[in-house]
Amino acid sequence: MPTSTPASLLERPTDVPGQAVARARADWVDVAKGMGIVLVVFGHAVDGLLKAGIAEAGGGWAASYFAVYTFHMPLFFLLAGLFVQARLAADAGGFVHTALVRIAWPYLLWSVIQLAVIGALGSVVNSPAELTPWRVLSLVWEPTSQFWFLQALLVLHLASLCIVPRAGVATLLVVMLVARGVDATVELPFLLALPARFGLFYALGVAAGPLLRQAAQTLPRPRAAALAAAAGLVWAIAALPVWLAGRSHWNIAALPAAFAGTLAMLALSTFVRGGAARFWLTLGQASMAIYVLHVLFVAGVRIVLHKGLGIDQPVVILLVACSVGIAAPLLLRALALRAGLARALGLG
Repeated sequence: MPTSTPASLLERPTDVPGQAVARARADWVDVAKGMGIVLVVFGHAVDGLLKAGIAEAGGGWAASYFAVYTFHMPLFFLLAGLFVQARLAADAGGFVHTALVRIAWPYLLWSVIQLAVIGALGSVVNSPAELTPWRVLSLVWEPTSQFWFLQALLVLHLASLCIVPRAGVATLLVVMLVARGVDATVELPFLLALPARFGLFYALGVAAGPLLRQAAQTLPRPRAAALAAAAGLVWAIAALPVWLAGRSHWNIAALPAAFAGTLAMLALSTFVRGGAARFWLTLGQASMAIYVLHVLFVAGVRIVLHKGLGIDQPVVILLVACSVGIAAPLLLRALALRAGLARALGLG
């Protein structure tokens, strides 16, 4: 199963329907996205090193991969739900339109592009794939690589559209709680498995969005730091037994670690100030571009350094791959914005 962010997660503030909703978006949300997207790039870089046999499967590499994956995707799904209530109330039709333009289109466009590149590279890549008309059609129910997130997010947005206006947020929470239990006991079709696995975090974001936004904007920095530290400690205590038992980072036993790690990241995002906040804010606002493009650059750097130049130090490859995997999408997005093509290319 692929491992690796809704419109509300990846949009700029101006993309939220309604000026009041747009003004309600605080910088800390983009800061949290910035921190999260760096973890996404790091996780995929480590995964590539492990699958290529450059990094040893045991020890710190696998542990770091496990640690990141216990909470960084739950964080993204929770952030994705923060503005759903407000956006549905402001303009349900706009909510659907935005989901199609900001989620479905980048999903299709960049899935096809990435599959085409992988197919052209053949056996050079870790997981060869071929782009065929059938594979393009099957993207409807079977995503490729990191793009599973966009597919799962689209399903969850559509679920919110059907449930929240008619039955309320509490019903969405119950549905997603039941779905998580089903996913833990039954092998669901891929189209439903990951929405079921992460829907609880999304629903919590939908339900607690107004409260979280208010709390984040008023939380004093010392309390934010203390909360981040305490939640981080709980995350470590909860994650360690899961790791030692050899269970997956997405096993239901890892839920306490996922909740604690997500809370720690939320608190940390409200703590940072000044230049650090601006740095993470910039990455957060460009998180869609980084998300859809980073695998191509991370894998490309690894292939060039390892197979082209014979470099086999995993730390060196990791640092260069992560740096290029973030910087190159930022540059391409800036060029697309200047040319007025960011929306058409799904990089806005």
